[in-house]
Amino acid sequence: QSTASSIGIDHVFIYDTQVASLSLMFIIACVVSVGMKYVNMTSNLFLFMVFLSIFSMCMGCILFAQGEFMGGLNPWDRLAYDNIWPRYQPDPVTGITPTFFSLVALFYPSVTGILAGSNRSAVLAKPSQSIPLGTIAAILFTTLIYIFVVWIFGLTISNVTLKDDKFVVATIAYPCDEVVKIGVITSCIGAALQCLAGSPRLLAAIAMDDAIPFLRFVRPKDATVERKKAI
Repeated sequence: QSTASSIGIDHVFIYDTQVASLSLMFIIACVVSVGMKYVNMTSNLFLFMVFLSIFSMCMGCILFAQGEFMGGLNPWDRLAYDNIWPRYQPDPVTGITPTFFSLVALFYPSVTGILAGSNRSAVLAKPSQSIPLGTIAAILFTTLIYIFVVWIFGLTISNVTLKDDKFVVATIAYPCDEVVKIGVITSCIGAALQCLAGSPRLLAAIAMDDAIPFLRFVRPKDATVERKKAI
């Protein structure tokens, strides 16, 4: 749905989101079934696009703070130090006023997705060494990115604009908002690709251990072959 909304093809016909999602998942499943080599190749491309979109929106925000670039915002949307203190307001739809702890749910999925890589530990030369170091490094690196993005946007853009413009990161992106929209698309597809690459391995491992008897039909004949039945 976020992918369709980013490129403006949502609400084309009834059940268009469901049809697009199933088609996309079928394509991703085909890529995963071919082999992990192609998954890693596409993952590098998606990662590059995500970094490019992060750089684009941060650069746009910096130029906007200096008055050299406006993007889709107006001069009165620039208001420094307007988000120093919390100002929780009731949601216009539900009427519920959020709190700090309720908003932690926005950050929680960002760090749990990192643990999905542990499902592919079989391809590591030294899992006991690589998994702790890689997981901790990934959490620290992504946390620094999140803090920097929140800090630079909260320091530059007014509180009202941040609440009204739900896609302000694309509105302020430099040189154009399409860079961030493509980054959102590749991020969604990349997350689905990594999930579909790791989940069948976990399912096949459960079947090989005979932990759940009715999953025996997905058990691969050889531990080294691709888990196509699980996919």
